[in-house]
Formats: sequence, C-alpha cells, structure tokens
Amino acid sequence: MQVTTAIIKKNDILSKINRTDLIKEAKIELARRNFWHYCQIKFPTVYTESREYLRTLCNVLNNVYYGLPLDDGKIYKKLAISLPPQHYKTVTLVNWCQWILGKSTKERIIECSFNDTAAMDFSKYVRDGISEERNTQDQIIYSDIFSGSSLKYGDKSKGRWALDGEFFNFIGAGIGGSITGKGATIRIVDDPVKDLAIALNDNELLKQWQWFLGTFRSRKDANTPEPIEIINHTRWSKNDLLGRVLEAEADWYYLKMPAYNEQIDIMLCEDFLSREQYFSKRSTALKDPNTKMVFLANYQQSTVDEQDLLYHPQIYTQLPKDNNGNLLADYMGNYTDPADTGNCYLCSISYIVYQNIYYIIDVVYSNAPGEITEKLVSKSIFDNKITSVSIEGNGGQRTYGRMIKKILEDEYNWQPSFRYPVTTTNKDTRININSSKINQYFRFPANWMDKWPIFYKHVTEYKRTGKNEFKDAPDALTGVSEKRFV
Repeated sequence: MQVTTAIIKKNDILSKINRTDLIKEAKIELARRNFWHYCQIKFPTVYTESREYLRTLCNVLNNVYYGLPLDDGKIYKKLAISLPPQHYKTVTLVNWCQWILGKSTKERIIECSFNDTAAMDFSKYVRDGISEERNTQDQIIYSDIFSGSSLKYGDKSKGRWALDGEFFNFIGAGIGGSITGKGATIRIVDDPVKDLAIALNDNELLKQWQWFLGTFRSRKDANTPEPIEIINHTRWSKNDLLGRVLEAEADWYYLKMPAYNEQIDIMLCEDFLSREQYFSKRSTALKDPNTKMVFLANYQQSTVDEQDLLYHPQIYTQLPKDNNGNLLADYMGNYTDPADTGNCYLCSISYIVYQNIYYIIDVVYSNAPGEITEKLVSKSIFDNKITSVSIEGNGGQRTYGRMIKKILEDEYNWQPSFRYPVTTTNKDTRININSSKINQYFRFPANWMDKWPIFYKHVTEYKRTGKNEFKDAPDALTGVSEKRFV
C-alpha cells in the first residue's frame, strides 16, 4: 500500500512537471510565431492584456513583417508610428528587431536616430536582448525561443554587429552618420527630431528629408525588392520627416495614438499617464506658447503648424439618403462670393443641410475672369439642383449675381430664389466668430483635397493668428454658416 501511494505521488509530481514543461513550450512556440507573445515573455508586466494599445502596436508590426493585411485590408511595407513619450514605442521596436533576427539571421537592419548616442543605445538594447543570460531556472530567455540566432563571437561593437555566420545584421547611426556600403532588408528611423529648436528649423528639416531620400533610401539589400521601412516619430511640423513622407507617398500606414482621445474622452493608457497627470501637465504647459507646442506635439501628436489652424474639417463618405436612395435635404443652397480684384478667388459653395449638418457638395474656386466663372457657377447651381442662391451684394457684386440669375433662366430654365446679403462686419472677425460652427456642423467630401485642391489648401492652412494671404475660401464658408433657417 505504501509502495502504491509512493508511485501515485511520484506520478503526480511527474504530471505537474510535464504540464509545466508543456506550458513553457507552448509559450515559446507562440513567441516564435507571434510578436505580441514574444513581448509578453520579454516584459510580462508591461505587455499585459489590459493594455490594448500595445497589443495593437505589436499586431501591426507583426503583420507588416509577415506581409499580412492591416485593419483597412491592405498590405504595407511602410509603417509610421506616433505615440506619446514613455509609452514603450521604442522598446517595442527594439523587441521587434530582436524577434525578426530570431526568425531570420538573413535580415539586415539599419536604424537611425537624431544622434549617434541614441542610435547606439537602440543598437545595444537589441544586441543585449539577443545575448541575455538566465537569472532563474524557470525564466524563458532569447536562446530558448530562437536557438539558431546568437551573436558572432568577439563582435562587441555597439553600432555595427552581426549574428553568428553573418557579415552584418545591425547598424545604428545618427542621422547624417555613416551607413554607406551596407544594404538593408529593414530600415528604421527612430525619433529624428530631438527638440523644438530642430522642429522649427526649416533648414534642418530639409537636410533630414534630403538625407532620407538620398543616403538612407539608397541602403537597400540587393536581394530584397522592397525593404520594410519604419518611421517612429513624434510629430512636430508639417515639414518634419514624417509630414513630408505622408504628403509625398500614399503607401504608408500611419498608426497615430494621442495620449488623450478628446472625441471619446479616454486616456490611451491610464497606467502610464493617468487622466489626472495629463491634465495637470496640460494646464501647466498651456501657460507658455513654447511649452504648449512641445506638450501638444509630444502627447497629442499635434504639429506646431496645426495648433494655430482655425479649421479642423470633418468629412463624409456619403450623403444622407432614404431607403430608396433619394437624397435627404432640409435645404439646398449656394453661397457665392465674387472676386473683388485680380488677386482674389471667386468662391461658390453649393451645399445641402439635413438635420442641422451642412454637407458641402460642390465648389467653384477660381481667379479666372468673370465671363468664365459666371458660366461655371451657373452650371454648378443647375447640376446640383440648388433652390436657394445667395450672392454677396457688396459694391458691384450684385451685378455678378444678376448675370448668374439670367444665365440660369435663359440657358437652363432654372429659377431658384436669389438674395444678395451685404456684409459690414470686419472680415477677420466674421471668419473667427463662425469657425466653431464650421468645425462642428460642416462636412466635406472625403476626396475634397483632390476635387478642389486650391480651396482645400486655403481652408486647411488658414491660421487663427498672423497673416493669411488668401481669405476667400474661409470668407465664403462663413457666408454659408451665417444663413439662418426657420
């Protein structure tokens, strides 16, 4: 009986050992296959299930490496990341470099930061993670997950090093530093803008852009058709590296996560930056223009250019329609502000209003002579079946309105109602007062940048303070917003 009991106890112990081993092997296998699980093994107290934004970041990096679709259904080789400070964005990229070098010793990574010191630190963290040693018996270390990847013997350089059997796997250098003679399968730029002084220096930003297009982009592995490219970048200016890239190239996936989501009133991660901490920092920062710019750039990914913009346009992808596909509109209007001089733009905006939302459906924006624009405006009004037309009546502009009315009657047999509002309030005052209504209630078509590029530029780049060269588009939008409905 005692022998039987001893056997049972021994079997229980063996069973527990086997279960422990099986669980450990399962974790190792998941870590090999999936980047999120790798991070959970590396830093289990950081990459927790409750930190959904880190899972999102890891999943995006995972899919970019494997060539799998992201949330928009597309496959990307170029990834841009903007996250607040102290939210483990660089740590996650370090982990990712370790992970992919475990999956393939043939990967060649070039990583550049704003200076050599930052790049060397990044490189060192990747290297040290690969060569980590066991501290406890049950600890899972890198060599348990990727036994085939180990550092080349005697290769102790921080900036350039290789795995066993390879000539190079990682180079870390400051922007403008030496990365010549090496080809990459993966290129990473990590926080190229150090501070506000660089962010506001157009010459420095231009140098970075030229370096990126020239030196950095030329470092491509001969056997890799298109390297993976990652820019991890706090947003500072529309002319910073990421701003230029996103404007010039359409094949980037941009993962942008502000510390505080104003639309749904939620923090990105209460553990790393609580609501109380955020609003305390914000109230202090907003007292000074310089600290305000730094705070909004770091924590909200709001560029210094955007912070003084008057308009933050919202878009629509489809107009309101009933179940039969018929357009729903409480009002169909047009507001036209004729050009005063040859330097001004005529701006004619056709729109519908439904449930207090203004949908912009057509725009004529031109500095062509009146005999050309009057035909364009008339056609737009007729094509969109506008029933109420307002043409600014200051000075001799009423004559322009009467010509539009005549063309509509004679050529299109269309007779909408006409009014000629006269504005006496200062233009800048009117524009600023009505901007909040435009931001809240106006909707622009998703492709309005392509449909009306100059109008789009003059609206989206209009500043709250300082000198604005072109006011015609904001002035006409203001005219639309001033229309009162019974």
